[in-house]
Amino acid sequence: MAGTMKARTVLAALLASGTLLDSAIAEAQTPLAPAEAAEPSAGSAAAVDAAWAYYDQTLDAARAKLLASPFADTPQRRAQALYLISEAAVVGFNMYLGPRQDYPSMFLQPIFLNNLYGWGLPNPDFLYRWTFIDGAKTYRVWGKRNDPSFVDFQLQDGFWGDPAFKTLSNTSLDSLKLGPDGSYEIILGPTPHPGNWIKTDPNAHHSVINLRQAIIDWAHDRPLEIHIDELDRARGTPIIYSPAEYADRLRRTADFVMHNVNFILHEDEHLSPGSTTFNTFRSLNEGAPGAQGGNPAADYQAAVFDLGKDDALIIETDIPHAKYWGVQLGDVWWQTTDYKYHQSSLNAHTAVIDHDGKLRVVLSHVDPGAPNWLDPADDDRGIIQFRWYFFTGPSATPVMIKRVKASEVRSYLPPDTPVVSPAQRRAALAERWQGVERLYGQ
Repeated sequence: MAGTMKARTVLAALLASGTLLDSAIAEAQTPLAPAEAAEPSAGSAAAVDAAWAYYDQTLDAARAKLLASPFADTPQRRAQALYLISEAAVVGFNMYLGPRQDYPSMFLQPIFLNNLYGWGLPNPDFLYRWTFIDGAKTYRVWGKRNDPSFVDFQLQDGFWGDPAFKTLSNTSLDSLKLGPDGSYEIILGPTPHPGNWIKTDPNAHHSVINLRQAIIDWAHDRPLEIHIDELDRARGTPIIYSPAEYADRLRRTADFVMHNVNFILHEDEHLSPGSTTFNTFRSLNEGAPGAQGGNPAADYQAAVFDLGKDDALIIETDIPHAKYWGVQLGDVWWQTTDYKYHQSSLNAHTAVIDHDGKLRVVLSHVDPGAPNWLDPADDDRGIIQFRWYFFTGPSATPVMIKRVKASEVRSYLPPDTPVVSPAQRRAALAERWQGVERLYGQ
């Protein structure tokens, strides 16, 4: 455990001094040297101890690295950063240690959940389902389509932190054969199968399916019905991990946490180079769209907003013809803003489009009485992101921001913009609360 103590000593000194150098972080991340510990056999107690040391060391390094960001410049943002590290450790468990590939489930709550798991800026309108499978095995998926605007199965080799992580395929449910009542059956596996078949990679033993279903009317849309089971599970297949399997999964959990931090820092720098550029939208689609688990059918436009107490940001954009579009808020660590108790997101069902065909959104701390208000929930700096899914027309829709005084918002909106009374706002917020309760059961 000498390596763990070394990492803690380095990081404690750096935190005490307020300086977190990349070189010191790299030292804290360095695996145990041969002189400190001999390479243990895979299934030994020493191997499990080494995995724990790696986990502990990696989380300390991830924490230090995130707190070294120039965005960690206020007590509130530092607290939010530490929340992210704690959250990522839990989600890492739910992704890498909890799921058994031979005993699959279509998870709803353990990966993304309002006010608990907001990492990666999940979309409030997407009722995500996740399952973890072995690409060498065969699985049956079945259920009923119901009302989502679209349903997409994104098959991935591993996930964040896995060296081989990549998107293998995207399959729209509407491209498959469905029954008259919307019922469906899909086979997941490496060998061809009659009917609906999604090919898996037999060498990808830690495959992930990230299922997105777009629910724009939270009060009435019926979510997808879905079930999964493995078809070729041998009788007596163990459900308890061996020491070697546990150690491997614990290391993957740690790598997920560090990858989460690296993702955040990369995206923040992309949107705000040098942490000095604010309120300017940039595309997030550079490179392969699926490289970080994004969907290649989508266009992502985002900005780091900076908002004074008495300011308002007016965001103006055209709306492409798309199966789904939406806008949402998050903090600078890419954690989705609470959307159950705050109007922090809008979509085609909840937003009002002006007579000239444009969408105008007001981002402000104080309710401006405009229908398309976005509430940052006390964050003065964070992420605003648009998503367009399965759209036609230009690949990127220009989005513009005007910074104005909150007291002058109405003069920058069309004269016929409706006025939302306090009572109407309370009713809209109550509908959001009820919608989240209905969809998540919490």
